[in-house]
Amino acid sequence: MLFDPVKGMSTQSELLDTYGSACRLKGALGMDEAANRIEYIDRDRQVPPTPIESTNIDYFAGHKHRMQRKTPAATAVAHKLKKAIGLEINSQGGNSGTLDLFRWLNATALEVVGEAGFNYSFSALESNNEHMKYLTACHNLRTLLSKLWYLTPILPWALKVGSARFRRMIVDWIPFGPVRELRDAVDIVDNVATKVYRDKRNELGKTPLNVGSQMSRDVMSSLCSIVSSEEAMNEEELISQVNAVTIAAHDSTSTALARTIYILAQFPEFQSQLREEVREAHEIHGEQLNYDQLNSLPFLDAVCRESLRLYAPGLFLVRVAQENCSIPLLYPARPRDKKGEMTRVFVDKGTYIYLSLDGANRDLRTWGEDANVFRPSRWLDSTPSNLHGSRMPGIYSSLWV
Repeated sequence: MLFDPVKGMSTQSELLDTYGSACRLKGALGMDEAANRIEYIDRDRQVPPTPIESTNIDYFAGHKHRMQRKTPAATAVAHKLKKAIGLEINSQGGNSGTLDLFRWLNATALEVVGEAGFNYSFSALESNNEHMKYLTACHNLRTLLSKLWYLTPILPWALKVGSARFRRMIVDWIPFGPVRELRDAVDIVDNVATKVYRDKRNELGKTPLNVGSQMSRDVMSSLCSIVSSEEAMNEEELISQVNAVTIAAHDSTSTALARTIYILAQFPEFQSQLREEVREAHEIHGEQLNYDQLNSLPFLDAVCRESLRLYAPGLFLVRVAQENCSIPLLYPARPRDKKGEMTRVFVDKGTYIYLSLDGANRDLRTWGEDANVFRPSRWLDSTPSNLHGSRMPGIYSSLWV
């Protein structure tokens, strides 16, 4: 139920209401799993489970993870989106019209990831639709992996059986529809990732990597420029980075953008307040706002934080304990015998730990009685005492710092 795209959010809420901060679940084949809302995780002791693509940044731990996190931030492509939307509206014969905004936000997110990650344009905001096949494959990959969640525990062992050619032959023989759809989606995504990597490698071979140039600021150039034998990645790992960055960043970015715009459409008063703040910034700094100028807009920041709090692109994280450990809880949980309370959870090595981001972001004990209400002003108020020192999930980490 945690993986259900429709009921997953309500399932987490029910677990939080029924059991409190932590509970134990029985998984497939009798596997023990723990659903936690915890205060702290030692990332070297709890790491993500190994998926199909296990050589990308999302699934490294320890030193390799820290090495791969040395990547630059994304750049904006808002001007391309503005131009593309304007052309579509004009094609409808007026100054207003009906738009499939989610389609444009998907294309925008893909273009942002391509330019910032690889200095590569997918031409996602152009009039052609060649990128749609890749976007569809990325979406199907996420959806199918959720549907086939029960296969995740056996993947690390399955990947060790025989050669890659042998494993591919077995997959081709499996008559199960979702597995074949997953195979086709992986083929499309992998072919594009391989092309992006080889184009970048050829480009770097022709042009020296100059410090401070645009080429040296994208993720792939940074990774390709690593010469240390200890930190350098092989071709398979580099191609995997394209898949990791594109799928993860594109999906979460487009979802967060779409949800935020939808929320603003529901609250015209917040929309007007935000528009006024941006207009004032344009009058002071000009039409093109840089990164620091955007970050200096308090209400824009509050809207982004509140949207990500209520509607995080990911509902939970999955970790696997690498050793027996004791994990402190931010709030006490109810034990099985319902006597007293637990302030720590003891986890055995190999236990799958599901960390509920949605539960943490909507907990009434943290956010107050209006925890489920979209209220950007909470980020402009003084810090509630119960949030001091709390390390909350999300891109802001400690949200009040």
